[in-house]
Amino acid sequence: MKSFGILLPRMGVCLSITAVGVALAACSGAGSPARTSTAIPAIQPTPTVEALVEPQSSANEVFTLGAELYAANCQVCHGDSNGIGGTGGAPPHNKGGHTWHHPDAQLREWVLNGKLGFGSPGMPALGDKLAEPEVDAILTFIKTWWTAEQRSSQADISQRYHEALEKQSGQ
Repeated sequence: MKSFGILLPRMGVCLSITAVGVALAACSGAGSPARTSTAIPAIQPTPTVEALVEPQSSANEVFTLGAELYAANCQVCHGDSNGIGGTGGAPPHNKGGHTWHHPDAQLREWVLNGKLGFGSPGMPALGDKLAEPEVDAILTFIKTWWTAEQRSSQADISQRYHEALEKQSGQ
């Protein structure tokens, strides 16, 4: 019986150690599945009405056409987007120039029918080479060289010019 008396306290100690070990193992998460990180998708801006109404490919086509027509008909005199390469004193159409001070209707008129210049031969008429939609594509292209403020100002100038022409023709 003496041996049973010694064995019982040791068994209690072993059970206690085992219970503590099981509890620690359960708390450590060693047997639980590995955590995976779930990426949260980036929030995309809501498209504008214009972007939904007019397909992007159409805008790209107008831009590309404008770039090609500008390179073929305008760049030799007016230069590139940096105003470099223009000859004969023609003003650059970039943000450093003054093209954005004029309404679209006036710019279109000058491209199609020409314009006398001051101290230079002037703007040749390109109406025999370009149609109005092609001139509009060129204008769309060069407007990308302007600042947002310049584009906004030029849009206001174009609107006021259009309203003045309508008022004048109504009298």
